[in-house]
Amino acid sequence: MLALLGLATIIVLLVAIMFNKMSALVALIAVPIIAALIGVFGLETGKFIVDGIWSIAPFAAMFIWCSPCSSCARRQSCSVSFHSDPSSHCKEIMS
Repeated sequence: MLALLGLATIIVLLVAIMFNKMSALVALIAVPIIAALIGVFGLETGKFIVDGIWSIAPFAAMFIWCSPCSSCARRQSCSVSFHSDPSSHCKEIMS
């Protein structure tokens, strides 16, 4: 039953985003919460949300820290942690 609920959640997410029924941000937040409530997880849903944020936060910080331009991604590393002018950093790397 839980697997079917997960599959239905993924299908609803895809349909909602692909047919512009919801913005991606709203769909990625609302649909899993509704699925958790349908799955009768109740108050445990909040714990799932907090655990998910804690597990994703390091990756989000990594992308924010090294995302001034696409050339950083191609280099596989970035030595610059803050750019006042990201375009100057891109020009440095490209030259």
